[in-house]
Amino acid sequence: MSIGIAGRITQGFIQSALTPLILIVSVILGGMALLSMPQEEDPQITVPFVDIFITTPGLKAEDVVELVTKPFEDILKGIDNVEHVYSMTRDDGIALTVRFDTGFDDDAAVARVNDAIDANRYRVPANLPPPLVIGRSIDDAAVVVLTLSPKPGNKGRWSAESLYDLTEELKHEIIKVDDVGLTYIIGGHPKELRIEPDPELLSLYGVTLNQVVEKVRNANLSFAAGSLRNTNQLTPVIVGQTLHSTTEIGLLVITTADGRPVYLRDVAKVVIGASLGEHRVSQLLPTSADGNSYERLPAVTLAIGKRNGANGVAISEDVLKRLEQVRGDLIPADINVAITRDYGETAGHKSNEMMFHLILATAAIVIIMGAFLGWREGIVVLLVVPSTILLTFFTCWLLDVTLNRLTMYGIIFSIAILADDAIVVIENVSRHWKMRDDRSLLQATIDGVAEVGNPTIIATFTVVMAMLPMLFIHGFIAPFLEPIPIAAISAMVFSLILAFTVVPWAMLKLRPESDDSAPQSEAEKLEDEKEAQGGIFGTAVRVTLGSLLSTPQRAKYTVFAIVGLTLLSFLIPYNKLVLFKIMPFDDKQDIQIQFDLPEGSTLEATDRILVKAAELIGDIEEIQNMQLYAGVAGPFNFYGLVRQDYLRNSPELGEVRIRLSSTWDRDRESHAIAMEIRQRLKALELPENTTVELVESPPGPPAPYIVLAEVYGPDAATRRASARKIQQAIDQVPALAETDNSLGNPPLRMRIAIDQENLDFHKIDEGVVYSTLAALLQGVDLGYSHRGDGRNPIPIVLRQPKESLFVGERLLSTPIPTMSGETRELGDVVTISHEPASYPIYRRDGRFADLVMASIRGEHRDAPMYALHDVEQIIKKMDWPEGMQPEVRYFNQPEDESKPTLLWMGEWDVTKETFVELGSAFNYAILGIYILVVGQFSSFKTPLVVLLPVPLGFSGIILGHWIMDATYSMPSTIGLIALSGIVVRNSILLIEFIHMQSAQGVPMRTAALEAAAIRAKPIFLTALAGIAGAAFILPDAMLHGMGVALMFGLASSTILTLMVIPAMYVWLRDDGRGV
Repeated sequence: MSIGIAGRITQGFIQSALTPLILIVSVILGGMALLSMPQEEDPQITVPFVDIFITTPGLKAEDVVELVTKPFEDILKGIDNVEHVYSMTRDDGIALTVRFDTGFDDDAAVARVNDAIDANRYRVPANLPPPLVIGRSIDDAAVVVLTLSPKPGNKGRWSAESLYDLTEELKHEIIKVDDVGLTYIIGGHPKELRIEPDPELLSLYGVTLNQVVEKVRNANLSFAAGSLRNTNQLTPVIVGQTLHSTTEIGLLVITTADGRPVYLRDVAKVVIGASLGEHRVSQLLPTSADGNSYERLPAVTLAIGKRNGANGVAISEDVLKRLEQVRGDLIPADINVAITRDYGETAGHKSNEMMFHLILATAAIVIIMGAFLGWREGIVVLLVVPSTILLTFFTCWLLDVTLNRLTMYGIIFSIAILADDAIVVIENVSRHWKMRDDRSLLQATIDGVAEVGNPTIIATFTVVMAMLPMLFIHGFIAPFLEPIPIAAISAMVFSLILAFTVVPWAMLKLRPESDDSAPQSEAEKLEDEKEAQGGIFGTAVRVTLGSLLSTPQRAKYTVFAIVGLTLLSFLIPYNKLVLFKIMPFDDKQDIQIQFDLPEGSTLEATDRILVKAAELIGDIEEIQNMQLYAGVAGPFNFYGLVRQDYLRNSPELGEVRIRLSSTWDRDRESHAIAMEIRQRLKALELPENTTVELVESPPGPPAPYIVLAEVYGPDAATRRASARKIQQAIDQVPALAETDNSLGNPPLRMRIAIDQENLDFHKIDEGVVYSTLAALLQGVDLGYSHRGDGRNPIPIVLRQPKESLFVGERLLSTPIPTMSGETRELGDVVTISHEPASYPIYRRDGRFADLVMASIRGEHRDAPMYALHDVEQIIKKMDWPEGMQPEVRYFNQPEDESKPTLLWMGEWDVTKETFVELGSAFNYAILGIYILVVGQFSSFKTPLVVLLPVPLGFSGIILGHWIMDATYSMPSTIGLIALSGIVVRNSILLIEFIHMQSAQGVPMRTAALEAAAIRAKPIFLTALAGIAGAAFILPDAMLHGMGVALMFGLASSTILTLMVIPAMYVWLRDDGRGV
């Protein structure tokens, strides 16, 4: 017979000295890759965000939209590769966010935005301050976060000011570590030299704020003034000096009164101390061994990022090593440095854990092969599988794929597939050896490979074709899924090569020569003949299928019964016994609680709520430490980047950051702990209109909000009314929690306006009034005090203390100069009134919308998809004014905005995108497999039979999810796609054998039965190998669904393939001859 391409490859390598070198090279290359690959817990999803902040002083939001927001949106939307443009317009300013296509270069995104704005400045108002453009990327998320605070019992020795100075020094040490990226400090109050004017004393001495400002600026001036010549020598000249102390500043003469000088200290207090920022950071550390009591301590956080492409694990280790080096010298003994985030530790542990699972999966497959094929065959598998895995690591390294759990689990789940090539070749070569005919052992080996060579090649490429479309998925999930097809395809290609080269060589090397020369007993001959006919697997198949394939009618009933049972399995998801959602809950080490108090709330009110919340949950056993951030955002992670948590810098906003003990040191998963926290927080007494959100980082592609309703309509009043009623509907759904909206509760604003009549009467310039008010309420930066000796310069500012910032006679008594040189009081020329602030105005891609947000309650069976349907049913039952009931949409913004519309976004949008993309990939995979099989069998009908087991295998997946009480998620779909390749592979091997038997004149019923019997052993062994590999995926919370899909899908599809394919041939192609 023709040995084909597989036989020729085997013929060339079976006795070649190059063959063992393949194994050696694979170890070297794989080892190099493992040492060089950057490690991380999850793949990096590069989604460039560019924020543009524009201040519009004094303008109401409604005016800002027309004057500034719309022109800027038009400019930004025209930039290539821009996916969305979001804007939030408020009184006095706008925040725009430009989201570029996933995977687009971060630096190019910022450059394009800047270029577009510069090229279109003529299209925006000329008097606007320059916009602030800030690029955000995944590398801005800190990999290590350190929080410095006094140790319990040392609170009085350290202030926010001294902690900040210490943290700044530590920052300078940390950035010496190679590949450290963006590093920043959160919290603390840097030192400043502050002048606090007293309006009453200013009035007493007739001194204006403008005089104070000008005097200090001029006195604190130093500049280069050229050079002087003297005897052929040039001497540089520096003019002036800077102020060094409070005494120097206090003794500055402002003016004279009654013939005596008026010093600055006469009209203002000059202090040196912490700046007056509207934020507060603190940490709760346990003070008892049982962790039930905590002490609240001032804290400062240092967030440390990494450069693009750097190894997060290595950076984390180097940063912590550097930290240990400076302990004692830079960091005093009474300072506690808490590691409040260490992605390097979690990524390293995950990598080690998955590598262990990979080794266990390989060992399990070797044991299975040794048990069913023999110990020599097990050793061959032991040689081939690790070599394939190492070469796969090398390919991933070449393609810049990091070592993360998607890469590792992609290899683990492909172990079943990559072992299949070796299993098929090993089993068939062993079968040919047991025939004991006139061929030499070498020729029997080559013939054994050649017999299964072509179907193995086609079957392998069907698996490659099944995974290949996943490489071309677009959108948010593309970089997240990319490691899986790369790892799986690489593994399949290398496994095919090694199956035709290393496997035959190793089998010959491991077979003792005595096996050929030793005479066989009759029992041994019978045993060999039995093994050549499929062994115990073949016997079981013949007994089971013999009667089912005895007539075409029975074969037809067999097919109908299997199809019927498959259709019945779809009743499981229909009755919600299996739920669909994008991703299950993951087990993380961080939990956040975000508080939004009513606008206008003070920092102190926010801080009190954070402390009360921390006290309620502080005795939870798994909590390692907690940080409270009032008025300032904590260090964001990738989920925080997508949610734009870094913008949460306002006194009424706060968050509690909870650091749990390591996942390997606790029994409960983080979601169970989060559920307990949510339950405890119900006892917290909150101010009216305060919202609380418990934030858990999702395991996959994140959405800014779990549930997000965009409400469109003809005008602002209609949108707001609709949004409030939709929020009421959401509140009625038990599965949803923590509702909020974008409307907020606009507070009253005070307007201080100029009384023009009095202004003219007193002959005062408007600019003087405005500059005085700005100095009183905002403060004025007056330069720096340069102290020398390597000490940090201290900013000099003029600013009122917090306790003086209220409108009263004292503030209004501040003097202002007239044009004639006299002074008048500020209260003489201003009027005070109150007015409501504007509602924030949200727009996405040029359309007005109001937002309603909610979280999922978090029970095991809660899924956003079903909650949205429940909300829709409630909306339909609510009372609406005629024509005002909103249309509920699940896709695309409405073209007609003349009527209210609700568009579901949030996690649903990511779910929709994910399953659409995966569905397309599945369809393209089926099409590609169909074309391959058409080429192999030169038939348009046979591929339909080959593909039939694919939908039948879905029944096992659904049944498995029901048995395991698992949600059907994105990883489950990946398992389905991979399974389709394996199922088709088995079908091809069966059909190829049926055709070979039929071509030799064997009756169709016999050919079909014998194909199933003889191919049953490698098919069952492949399934067992796959199930063994998939079992090690089950413990991972994120990829649990993939493990379930593979395990139960392989079990069901293996049985169904062995039944359906022979039954289809007997039913449709029976030649009338019996078995």
